[in-house]
Amino acid sequence: MPTVTEISSRYIDEVAALDPARAERWGVASDPTRLTDYSPAGYGELRALLQRTLDALSAAEPPRDEAERLGAGFLADWIGGEMGVIDAGERERGLSNIVGAPASIRSVFDLMDHSTPEAWEHIAARLRAVPAAMDGYRTTLERGLANGRPAARRQALVVSEQCATWAGNGDGGWFGGFVTGAAGAGADAGLRESLAAAARDAGNAYGLLSTWLSDVYAPQASETDASGDERYQAWARLLLGTDLDLDEAYAWGWERRRRRSARRSCPVPPSSKSANS
Repeated sequence: MPTVTEISSRYIDEVAALDPARAERWGVASDPTRLTDYSPAGYGELRALLQRTLDALSAAEPPRDEAERLGAGFLADWIGGEMGVIDAGERERGLSNIVGAPASIRSVFDLMDHSTPEAWEHIAARLRAVPAAMDGYRTTLERGLANGRPAARRQALVVSEQCATWAGNGDGGWFGGFVTGAAGAGADAGLRESLAAAARDAGNAYGLLSTWLSDVYAPQASETDASGDERYQAWARLLLGTDLDLDEAYAWGWERRRRRSARRSCPVPPSSKSANS
């Protein structure tokens, strides 16, 4: 039977292979020419990986020490939370200007090595993968609409504006400016030309997504920003590793706010020094 440590290490490697954007954020080695598959098929592969890992944890050797005991609990909670978000259909309305697919894909290029011509070859290959990644992400959002899971209209418009900013006007936008750094790393003329073409394609992919979000998605999106209890619970479990009693949590928060407001409204008593002076 595998140990908790072995299962955890395998999980990191397999997630890094499946989700290169996450691997870059983690600082874990992965294929530098690929991008994360944000299509329904990509999320299906991730869901299967999470289930395999959870099954392996259930069949693992008993933890050998306190670190493994804690690690097993943490990994099981995290996997359960991520599976819950997928199963609730939340990835089908994953519009965010901070952690959504467009922002995650763009930020990958900031985290890559830029110091050598070989590194820029990897960047060129990854730039060429941007249009397919955007298409896969759009397919997931289309499935969400078909399944009655729209994101909020305000989110759609914000991400549309973000994508338009990075897209530019057919010149590659942010990506076009980014690849000019290849010259300082010694890239030859052929590589610089390849990078410029890939950057234009990447920028155009962001422009197409921006237009689709504003013209097609936003009119079908929800006018309500709030998520509701069921969706909130799924995200809370992922981020906190626990099933919250939402009524209790909100009651506690409002009580804390009332106490702070009461303290602020009370006059501050003079210090003993002031009182004796």
